[in-house]
Amino acid sequence: MTDKLITYNQEQIDLIRNTVAKDATNNELMLFLEFCKSTKLNPFKREIWFIKTPKNGVQIMTGIAGFLTIANAHPQFDGMEVSLQEEGGKLISATAKVYRKDRKFPSVATVYLKEYYKPSNSGKGLWDTMPRMMLQKVAKSVALREAFSQELNGLYTQEEMPPEYAEPSQVEEVKQEAPVLPAPTFTYNLSLLDSEKFQKAVAWCERHNIETVWQELPNGESAVIVTTNYAVPFFKEIEINANNK
Repeated sequence: MTDKLITYNQEQIDLIRNTVAKDATNNELMLFLEFCKSTKLNPFKREIWFIKTPKNGVQIMTGIAGFLTIANAHPQFDGMEVSLQEEGGKLISATAKVYRKDRKFPSVATVYLKEYYKPSNSGKGLWDTMPRMMLQKVAKSVALREAFSQELNGLYTQEEMPPEYAEPSQVEEVKQEAPVLPAPTFTYNLSLLDSEKFQKAVAWCERHNIETVWQELPNGESAVIVTTNYAVPFFKEIEINANNK
């Protein structure tokens, strides 16, 4: 991983406090900023965020894409494999193995559906419709954190945690270094696709380390949202927002 120093100016710190680190005290905000710097995850791109709940206190969060970004940047990362365990056609567990070039044995994690399954109110959330994909994400998260404990210790993915730890629904993006124009963003609703195209779209996002985020809409319906910094031609029909400034 590169050793480039990451710094934030006061405007960026204020924005982080008001968006992805709401309700953070000064000390908690300092802790969060140090996590951002050490992991090199970008809070302005929703790669990392701060959650504070009355019951469980402070937790710094990311998604599986954030874990993969850190792992792929590490010189010792040597790939991973994931398998599913089923009984009578019923999903039971997922096992992930993460390999490092400097270790003889892989880091192995087995996670069970009954411990992580999160049903949605509509019954159409990703855990309801794609439990295998979601459980694989959890297994990858646990195995990657064990394999790269120095880089990922204390950091958890939203797939592992209850719904209240999901990323903030709206985060304003700003330039990291002035003067730089903000990158264009494109938002797509995969739920508008038919079943076959939906499966292919999710698989494509997985291959390109693009995170899919499930959101429950006010009308009770669910939507699988993807945000990219570039236009995806075969997603054009499901584009719901584009910022091309």
